[in-house]
Amino acid sequence: MKFGKREKTLTFLIGGLAVIFLFERVAISPFLNRLKFIDTQMLVNEKKIARMLYIDSKKDTILDTFNNEESYIRVGTTEESALAAIMKEIEEITKDSGVTLLSMKPDSTAEVIEGDCVVKKVNLSIEGAQRNIIKFLYKIDNSNYPLRLNRMDFKIKDKEKNLMEADIEAGFICFLKSMNNQK
Repeated sequence: MKFGKREKTLTFLIGGLAVIFLFERVAISPFLNRLKFIDTQMLVNEKKIARMLYIDSKKDTILDTFNNEESYIRVGTTEESALAAIMKEIEEITKDSGVTLLSMKPDSTAEVIEGDCVVKKVNLSIEGAQRNIIKFLYKIDNSNYPLRLNRMDFKIKDKEKNLMEADIEAGFICFLKSMNNQK
């Protein structure tokens, strides 16, 4: 078969276009897609770095906040160790306040707060001067642990010596979810 000048030109033109199309599909298109993917990854990484730089710039604020909340986290990793830590703290507060700790019994019941938290209770009996009992209550209220006083019952033991007795129910918060994750 013999082609004329026009047909040869048209055949070369169609063949050239086919080669260019295949070259674009096989080599150029994957290269451009890879460049687009790398560009997207660079944008994502730039945003991550910007977020990390922001967090790093707020490091002091984060550490201060953590230090304020550390006592709540430090209470204990199990309910038993949390109870022991709270009872130890109460004993130290009674010594610092100048009151006598007559008895301290953990209550076996727990009040559930929103699924992950429970309030455990400790019943205390203390004895001391009115000023020392007030000092004790103040220190309990301002302790580093999540303590709250639920019930207080005061009795005058000796008016002349200014001696009182107080029965107190103290509660503290246990974060069960964080405790269960640490076991």
